[in-house]
Amino acid sequence: IDAGSKHIGVSATTKEKELYAADVELRNDIVDLISTRREMRKTRRARNASIRKYLITISDKTSPITERYRTIRTNIQYSFPYGEKLHTLVVTSPGVGEGKSTTTANLAVVYANFGQKVLIIDADMRKPTLDKIFSLEKQVGLSTLLGTNIHAEECIQESLEKNLFVMTS
Repeated sequence: IDAGSKHIGVSATTKEKELYAADVELRNDIVDLISTRREMRKTRRARNASIRKYLITISDKTSPITERYRTIRTNIQYSFPYGEKLHTLVVTSPGVGEGKSTTTANLAVVYANFGQKVLIIDADMRKPTLDKIFSLEKQVGLSTLLGTNIHAEECIQESLEKNLFVMTS
């Protein structure tokens, strides 16, 4: 009993106080960890939702639109003489907002799903979008490659799709 105080009660030892403080700190760490994991899940869901929003070839592999992209891939494949393979494909148009990036990304996914290694290079310096479509960082890319002595391999990022790589602008 603590006789030195106006209140009568049991006095906790220093060791008990330390254990209690450590217990409170551990509980706070657990709450923080749970909150962090929830935020990570939200970020991952948002990233995946972003990709699904643009890429029908990922979100619905059986849709008629996805099948059209596969048909385009097959038509391109058979437009070459026997034994020759496609090495470069450029997608362009004179207007803004005509679906160049979306078409390129979906075609790339179809080619990657077919087993071919694909590198998409976003050369749109004014309004780049492939970084948003694939939820990638814009730290280094084509402009870095052209403006510095960096190696091309350092500018290429791996996407969530197997065999699909992206160089942002």
